[in-house]
Amino acid sequence: MPAVLLLLQVIAVPFGYKLDIVILSKQLLGIINAVFGVLVILGIIADPTTTGITDKGAK
Repeated sequence: MPAVLLLLQVIAVPFGYKLDIVILSKQLLGIINAVFGVLVILGIIADPTTTGITDKGAK
């Protein structure tokens, strides 16, 4: 992730944009955490190591 942000910063400079990597990375991390939170609530993502969680056909 940091490499991608660095690449974006380098590409943006010739076009007159100045990106603050620290703020941008915190905002992106917040968005990613929110997306994963919604996916967990919907049951799309589950921790398979949790006791009592198995696939339908598992014994």
